[in-house]
Formats: sequence, C-alpha cells, structure tokens
Amino acid sequence: MGAALARSGAEVVLLLRPESLARYRGVIAVDSVVLGRFEAKIAGITVLDRDVDVVWITPKATDLQVALAFAPAAAVKAAGP
Repeated sequence: MGAALARSGAEVVLLLRPESLARYRGVIAVDSVVLGRFEAKIAGITVLDRDVDVVWITPKATDLQVALAFAPAAAVKAAGP
C-alpha cells in the first residue's frame, strides 16, 4: 500500500523497528498482478516525527503495544480512530 501511494505522489514514511531500519535499503519492490512491477523509494524512521493524515499499524497482534509506541499520540492527534 505504501509503495502504491508513494508512486502516485503521496508522501509516505515507514515506521520501522531500529533493527529493521538497519537492514532497510530505502526501496520497496512491488510485483503485483493489479499494480504491475515497480520500486518506490520510501524513507524509513523509527519514531513518527511529523504530522500525518493516516497511520497504518500492521504488526502481529503480539507486537501491537510495542508498535503503537512508534507513533506517539501527539503525532497522530488529527488522524483519530
């Protein structure tokens, strides 16, 4: 989803755990029957440091509480539930 949004011109940022960010190359490769094959350059960060319109948090259920810490309530106040 993030790669498709970035390709369309939307500003996208990935929230990653520090160990994942260390391995992230800054590019997401997509190979989709619907969207085709493409790569999108997307910045990665470990803590949300800007206002955003939408936040998707998609960890496994057991990691949800940890993942929520990467997007502090003050940064997503306008997004709401």
